[in-house]
This record gives sequence, C-alpha cells and structure tokens, in this order.
Amino acid sequence: MMVGKTNTCVKDGQGTAFWTDRWIDQHALLIDHVREEASSIEPSLLVAAFIGEQGAWNESFIEMFLIREAAVQVLVSQPPREDAGEDEAF
Repeated sequence: MMVGKTNTCVKDGQGTAFWTDRWIDQHALLIDHVREEASSIEPSLLVAAFIGEQGAWNESFIEMFLIREAAVQVLVSQPPREDAGEDEAF
C-alpha cells in the first residue's frame, strides 16, 4: 500500500485503505463518516475487503459502519475488480 498519497483511483482495491485514503470523495476520508454506534473499525482494511462473493459491494457491512450519506456514495460507485489492474495514486 502506498503511504502519503493524495487521491486514489480504485481499480482492484488492493492498494487503497477503505477508511484512511481519499478514494470515494477527493476531499474526505471515510473514517470521518463512521456511525456513532458502530463498533471499532480496522483502519488498515483495504477497499477490496468490502466486496462480497459476487463482486458487488457488501452493502450491509458498509451500512453498518458508515453514516447514510457516505454509504450511498460508496454503494453507487463502481466496485473494484480483481482484473482491473492496480489502484493508481494521483
């Protein structure tokens, strides 16, 4: 995983931290949009960890941790794909 990058274009989701990299909204970190009642989160989880067996976002997992507005932003975005190549920092 690249450290200190500004923004990320997610492709396979293996090089981008879900909570602490800027990938869904170029000005915000998802860790700042965690639901108050959510249990502790693992900051190092990669975007790819939030994909279900069918290749779609794990909607219930995402909605369990994120406030509604942030969850919607993730769920309407294209999920990462294993065959899409490596994530790109820009």
